[in-house]
Amino acid sequence: MKTLFMLRHIRVVESKYEAEEEISDTKLLGFFESEKLCKEKIFFYMQQPGFKDFVFDFVIEEVTADVDEY
Repeated sequence: MKTLFMLRHIRVVESKYEAEEEISDTKLLGFFESEKLCKEKIFFYMQQPGFKDFVFDFVIEEVTADVDEY
């Protein structure tokens, strides 16, 4: 099975403490063959409007291709 790396940017926009619920702005930035490529893309996005003020909100997740996760 092929392993890919999913890159997302997840920024909390609003937090409701009473309900313990967060509203977030999530952007799927792509799937890459290596973690190194993800980190290169993060460096690129860190310099772009909409991302450069939230540089700690990038998330890399290792995923397996061709697997039903349902």
